[in-house]
Amino acid sequence: MFIYGPPYKEEKNKFWEALSSLKCNSQRKWYIIGEYNIEARQDEKVGRAPCDFSQAKWFLDFIDREFLLELPIKGGSFTWSNLRSEENTILEKLDRIIVSLE
Repeated sequence: MFIYGPPYKEEKNKFWEALSSLKCNSQRKWYIIGEYNIEARQDEKVGRAPCDFSQAKWFLDFIDREFLLELPIKGGSFTWSNLRSEENTILEKLDRIIVSLE
């Protein structure tokens, strides 16, 4: 399944609940690839405001609760940039591959 997570904070909780509902109703192995629009740890973001730890908790709880695993992405540490000059640069890891443990 390919996804695009909502960029707006007020929509993220519903997104995680909808994904959980889909997972609960499925007996199949899961491969979820896409832009989740969330950082799980502070080292996944450089520039601007710090990582939103309440949103990171929703994401990490979702992975634990649904027995999922994040696969590493080869290449750079970040998947998005605002492409601005050095002092205004923002780098974030927003794209992920999540799979069922089995």
